[in-house]
Amino acid sequence: MNAIPCNAIGRGRRHCPWLFLGSVALALALSSRVDALTFIPTFEPSITTHPQAATIMATINSAMAVYQNNFSDPVTIYVRFKNITDVRSSLVRDLFPTTYTAYQTALQHKIKSLDDAVAFAHLPNTLGNPVNGSTLIMALPLARALGFPANPPLFQPDGTIGLNLSVMNLSSAETDPAKFSLFSEVSHKLNILLGIESSLDGDPTAGPVCPEDLFRYDAAGSRSYTTDPNAVAFFSIDGTPRLVRLNQQGLFYGDWDTTPPHTPQVQDAIPTPGAAPVLGVELRVLDVLGYSRMPEPVWVDFSYSSPVFQYGTYDEPYSTLVRGAYAITLDPLNLIPPGGTLIIKAGVSHETLCITNPMTIVTFGGPATIGQ
Repeated sequence: MNAIPCNAIGRGRRHCPWLFLGSVALALALSSRVDALTFIPTFEPSITTHPQAATIMATINSAMAVYQNNFSDPVTIYVRFKNITDVRSSLVRDLFPTTYTAYQTALQHKIKSLDDAVAFAHLPNTLGNPVNGSTLIMALPLARALGFPANPPLFQPDGTIGLNLSVMNLSSAETDPAKFSLFSEVSHKLNILLGIESSLDGDPTAGPVCPEDLFRYDAAGSRSYTTDPNAVAFFSIDGTPRLVRLNQQGLFYGDWDTTPPHTPQVQDAIPTPGAAPVLGVELRVLDVLGYSRMPEPVWVDFSYSSPVFQYGTYDEPYSTLVRGAYAITLDPLNLIPPGGTLIIKAGVSHETLCITNPMTIVTFGGPATIGQ
């Protein structure tokens, strides 16, 4: 499938074809790990010739590093940055179209966290999506993380982010109460580039929806997909609990609500001058949409009988508690540091287990009984 051109000015709107602006000034790979997202940023001359270029690029790189330290998907993302003067920030990129069934299938193979498992369990097996029955469109990096062949046009980046540096505090050392945090604004735009957005910013009548729309619920726990400014909507994994309230006040429906009283967050529809929020619930949302958080938990299912494929994943869990605990304590690949999370699928185990390292043990699908 071909990517759909998309232009998001200020937030996440889709309007016109791809615009490839400026020239390559500097490209730098931020990560060499094979088990993490890798950003390759390009800074245009409007940034590299700025009097505070070093500070600006350091802040942008530090924002991208947060995602690379939190997600294990082996996806390389090319991003172009430039200085603009017309709006606070902008994003130009493409989107990838697919079917709801294809997305659901891809998501099933990405179940790793407890949030993933709960979210997938609440996606119905229907041909059309449960929101409006149509197809889906998603960010190119998210599509690639899910295994789709979704690349930008030849010689073009995954996205171009414009930043009005004149209205931003360029580092944590700058605290002008009338300006916005560059770190937070970059994080906000990267969230959209990675897939946090709603199709309600376009035509909500019959068009394709974004993955985030599949987790848009009202206060009663029913799916919500409306531009009614009086509606109250939340991002939720299963209808309850509500992770964050979503904006309903015209455009930017994929962003967070800022109705007082309000604590500033990165993905707020209306950012707060002088505030400098960092990523929080946004990382959990990206995990649910299809990315894989680090460190990855270990799954155990006492009824799993395969003698060969037992890797501690959701689809191929360990069958004994001892093996699960051992994987967390002494993971031979060093992918799971000591003190990780053990997720037990409902069941009963009569094993004797001596736990010497700290770990979090939770259950999925019902209670689990350990011991005699």
